[in-house]
Amino acid sequence: NGPEQPLISKGAVGMTGNASIINRYSNLTVWAGDDVDIGNSVSMATYLCDTGDCSGLSTAQLMDVDSGNNAQKISSSRLGNGYDVIDSDLALDSLTGDQFFNNFFAMSRNGMETIAQNTGQHYASGNVSGSLDGQSGIIWVDGDATINSNITIGSVTSPAIVYINGNLSYTGGPTIYGVLYVVGQLDVVGTTSVIGSSIVEGDPTVVPAGEDPVEGHGTLNLVYAPDLFDTTVSPPDGLANIVDGSWRDW
Repeated sequence: NGPEQPLISKGAVGMTGNASIINRYSNLTVWAGDDVDIGNSVSMATYLCDTGDCSGLSTAQLMDVDSGNNAQKISSSRLGNGYDVIDSDLALDSLTGDQFFNNFFAMSRNGMETIAQNTGQHYASGNVSGSLDGQSGIIWVDGDATINSNITIGSVTSPAIVYINGNLSYTGGPTIYGVLYVVGQLDVVGTTSVIGSSIVEGDPTVVPAGEDPVEGHGTLNLVYAPDLFDTTVSPPDGLANIVDGSWRDW
């Protein structure tokens, strides 16, 4: 059924910049296996539905990145961690990388990579801004990646699953609709928005020594959007096949 929080990290979250993490569907915003250090950030805050039930809102309202609309601040650099933040979860921290991955995906990593290869969306490491702009479905980047421009990946009607097999650095202002999975570190230097969920494995063999799996001094806007994960509505390319005998031209 996909992730249930807008930000999930197997390790620590040490953002020192600005972050707005919004969940208008449930009461959880961040789930981490180590510390979530909101207190040391410039302006990091989490938000939940301001009325306790936002089910009557439109899709656009539920996915709105503006925390001033239908959202109430729960955690912040001044308030500290609220009840919406689960950190230092030893059960999460103790998982192997594959066990962590399998929490969110029914297919294996190899299966996901094969689909990306078969659909022409398997990319080498480096600056992938031009390659990923306008793409949807399953996207695999094999190694460290940088996104340094205002691109859009996925959409409300055609979301993306973006798998980064390394570290990811945001230095531009991309918007991603769907699921972002980073094996190494998510480093936010510029401004970015993820409508859906961001999952950071934080593999210690990949994350730079002495740094947290999630960090950066940029601006991170995360909005939980579980409807994008419903593959019965919009399955990613490569997961759906025509059933033999189901099509006729008469």
